[in-house]
Amino acid sequence: MACIPLVALGLLTGLVASIFIRKTMEVQIRINMEKQCDYILNYYDSLYPGEFTVEKNEDSNGEYTSVKLYKGTYDITTEYDVLDAMKNAFGDDYTIFARAY
Repeated sequence: MACIPLVALGLLTGLVASIFIRKTMEVQIRINMEKQCDYILNYYDSLYPGEFTVEKNEDSNGEYTSVKLYKGTYDITTEYDVLDAMKNAFGDDYTIFARAY
């Protein structure tokens, strides 16, 4: 009977600690990803001046046949150099996407 409270306390402590560690890791991952995204945006700003714009081409049914992403006047739809450099530096995969509607 004396062991039951100790085991229960140990389980409760382990549960609380695991929840706390998980929350802390989620916050740190979010902060790091936000910093990496800010770095990518600043890097694109230094390479290609201007704003991001999306060019959409529609067929006769109103469905999108192609979408192009521009930074200023430069088409960056197939520019993967920046994202590949970031992948090599941080070990994370990146995708740039935009809603086309």
